[in-house]
This record gives sequence, structure tokens and C-alpha cells, in this order.
Amino acid sequence: MQILRIGTRGSKLALWQAEHLASKLRALDAQLTVELELIKTSGDKFTDRPLSEVMLPQNEQRATSNEQQLSGKGLFVKEIEEALLEKRIDLAVHSLKDLPGVIPDELELAAVLEREDPRDALISDGVKLDQLAAGAKLGTCSPRRAAQIKRLRADLEIVPLRGNLDTRLCKVAAGEVAATLLAMAGLKRMGWQEQATEVLSPELMLPAAGQGIIGLEVRRDGAAIKELCLKLNHGPSMLAALAERAFVRGVGADCHSPVAAYAVIDGEGMVLSALVAAADGSEVIRMETGGQAQDAEMLGRNLAEKMLAKGAGDLIA
Repeated sequence: MQILRIGTRGSKLALWQAEHLASKLRALDAQLTVELELIKTSGDKFTDRPLSEVMLPQNEQRATSNEQQLSGKGLFVKEIEEALLEKRIDLAVHSLKDLPGVIPDELELAAVLEREDPRDALISDGVKLDQLAAGAKLGTCSPRRAAQIKRLRADLEIVPLRGNLDTRLCKVAAGEVAATLLAMAGLKRMGWQEQATEVLSPELMLPAAGQGIIGLEVRRDGAAIKELCLKLNHGPSMLAALAERAFVRGVGADCHSPVAAYAVIDGEGMVLSALVAAADGSEVIRMETGGQAQDAEMLGRNLAEKMLAKGAGDLIA
């Protein structure tokens, strides 16, 4: 009997995603035995500081085809990818927004599941974003969220707030901060959507590239597993992911930069919106482009080039 080992983080949300994937794989092949391998990542280990401040020892840094070894890159996937490369697991499941735009040459994004709600949600004691008191503390360690919030409410105090989904919900409930922002997709998957005080539209808060999408990463030489994953692939979500990730790569950003990208598909067409901001929110470049959905990666690259011409590279740096 074939055994397929899925590598995943151990948080409640990560386990939900892995179990969700496992159930779909078992439905494809009743003879398949699916096992979960829990892996503690660097992002789970270093919880006392923002991810952007985490610097791994040189011999532990995540290598990619571009030799990207900056702090904060791939911290929720590094050890999972290592397990995949070393064949300790057969398949890695990720929240796609955590997967850097450039991955090791020996690996590939084989498929994605259908996108859940990509929007961000405000969590508070019932007060909406425009009703928070001046000087109220809003907790987030996301440069993307912080920069956009500073544009909307410059009078709020942005403070670091890390932890798994349930941890951050508890910190708001305990009054450590007046509010925080969480991905609506995670709340819905856990059945906690009623915790959202306000769901922010993409016009107000542009999502992270890949937000709401579960990605399946495999070894390039694993033909049988790739074929199995492809049966689960959701085409429109994959096209959106390709466009958004191409934009992130194009501007030289990573999943911890003040960068956002969100593609909407309507029939055969696609509209890609993207944003690059200064960390303090003092400057924001936001643009969009449209075209054929089948040209997803080209749309992402072209929009990146246009925004770099407007100075996006300087803001990221």
C-alpha cells in the first residue's frame, strides 16, 4: 500500500489545512495511506521578535536559485522544504502567502486548492477601524498591513504582535492590544469567522500575494505525486497565484516586504492590483493592470516593471 507523507507546521490552522488536503488525497485513491509529518519551522521557533528581524546562522539560511539569504525570508517553510529535499516527506502543504516567490530549483508548486476569502479582517472588541480611539494599539508584525493601516489611520500605534491565529485572538481578548488584523481565510477555515469585527475590502487593505490559497509543493522529480496533485489543482486560483507571485518576484520582494498583490479573474480576463509601500506608510505606489488570465505570469512581470519604474524598488529597499 502506498504511503504519502505530508509535511506541515503544527499550528491548528496548518493542521486543518493538512488534514483537508489529506482527505482530498484519500478520496482520489482509497488505497493511499496519508501520514502527516509535523515540522517546527524557524518562524515557529523565533516568536519573540518580528520575522523581519530574524537572522538565521549562515549555515542554516534557506538557499534558493537566486541565493536569497536575507533575514525573514521563507521562515515558515525552510525546514519543510529541507525535509522535502531530503525525501523525509513527499509533499509540503503551505499557506501560499508564506511561500517566497523564488523556491529551490529542485522543487515546484505543483497545485493549489481553491482560494478561500482573500481579505483581511479587523479583530477588536466590536469597534470598527474608523472607530478606534486615537492612539489605540493595533498589533501586527506584517509590514504590508502596518503600512496600509498607517495610511488609513496614522493616529494609531502599531505594535508587534506575533503568534498563531488563536494566540493573537486571545491577545486581543485579553486587552494586550485594541485590535489586530488576521486573514479572513484562516478564520473561516477554523470556523471562527464571527470573531471578525470588520472585513476590509481589497480597496482599503490589499491582500498579500497568495492569501487564502493553500499551495502544494513537491520535488520536480516526483512525477507520480505531481500527477496526483494536479487532480486537485484549482485552475483559476493557480492563475491568480502565478500572477501575484510573478509580481512579487519582479519587484524583488518577499513575503515579509510591504508589498501586496491580488488578482481577480472574470471569465477569461484578469485584473491584477498591486501595492508597494514605504515601511512607515509615508509613500504608497498602487497600480493595476488587466489582460488574459492565461497570461498570468506575464501580467505580473509587466506590472512589476511599471512599478519599479515608479520607484517601487527604492521603497522595498
